[in-house]
Amino acid sequence: MTEKTNTPDRYDIAIIGAGPAGLAASVYASRYKLTNVVMGPELGGYVSTTHLVEDYLGFQSISGMDLAKHFGDHAKAYDEATLLPEKVTEVSRDGDLFHLKGWAGAELSARAVLVGTGTEHNKLGVPGEKEFEGKGVSYCVTCDAAFFKDKRVAIVGGGDSGAKGALHLSEFAKEVFWIHRRDTFRAEPIWVDRVKSKPNVTFVLSNSVTKVLGEQTVTGVTLDQSYEGKGEIAVDGLFVEIGSTPERAIPDMLGAKVDDGQFLIVNDHQRTSAERVWGAGDNTTASAMFRQIGTAVGEGSVAAGDVYEYLNDPRADWHAKGAIVTD
Repeated sequence: MTEKTNTPDRYDIAIIGAGPAGLAASVYASRYKLTNVVMGPELGGYVSTTHLVEDYLGFQSISGMDLAKHFGDHAKAYDEATLLPEKVTEVSRDGDLFHLKGWAGAELSARAVLVGTGTEHNKLGVPGEKEFEGKGVSYCVTCDAAFFKDKRVAIVGGGDSGAKGALHLSEFAKEVFWIHRRDTFRAEPIWVDRVKSKPNVTFVLSNSVTKVLGEQTVTGVTLDQSYEGKGEIAVDGLFVEIGSTPERAIPDMLGAKVDDGQFLIVNDHQRTSAERVWGAGDNTTASAMFRQIGTAVGEGSVAAGDVYEYLNDPRADWHAKGAIVTD
């Protein structure tokens, strides 16, 4: 991420997170002539680590790194925007002004804050997982299932996301191995029954992945229990669907309410329970928690528009547009 020189230390809005939601918010904020700063350690967020993106409108196929660069270049094209390659470590409120500090020493203030920090995918924590991320190991079935047409894949996760993922994969892959450490599922029975109806899905129960195998890409997984007399399964890809967790620290610093999964609660205007604090992207409860690039961009855009309206309305009532229950 490129930092602009001679940046001011006070902005209309500070955007925490440099993923699709944050960068879209920056573009719209700039077009509303709101000075804005985007703070995040990696331009594009998780998108930049994605091998290929083929489900974002306008790009039939593009690498995640290239798409992130497009997003960043668009945001940086406006004089109102400043992009700082720093993770926010501290944010506090003093009346109607917020004060932020970054890990590389940046200190600034803003009239409003948007939290778009995304989530961190829960990992298996086994050898080979990190090495083959983006090379056969995926954390998004919706994003990557089509890349495994007529191939053999495994999916781990016993909840609804695991069941829906197995079902979706069955439409593309030649064979799907649904691996779960227990002999029962947390997923709703209706989803499990639908997966059972798929002839190309094999249930591997009371078993866990202990290692991801591969050369240039994934070639298989080893198991902690024998399956059909073997300790490993040959597959071309491994999908990990064991949930994701947002960062809790920033909402806590701002006094913004989160749900039981630590996701930032927002209303239809992307407002949180904390006045002058908006949220957008995978870390929020917005867009039915679909968590796609397109929804993140939309949420960031909506938030920026609402920031503009709120900051320019002397009679603005924070809870006028869909109050958030805080108790």
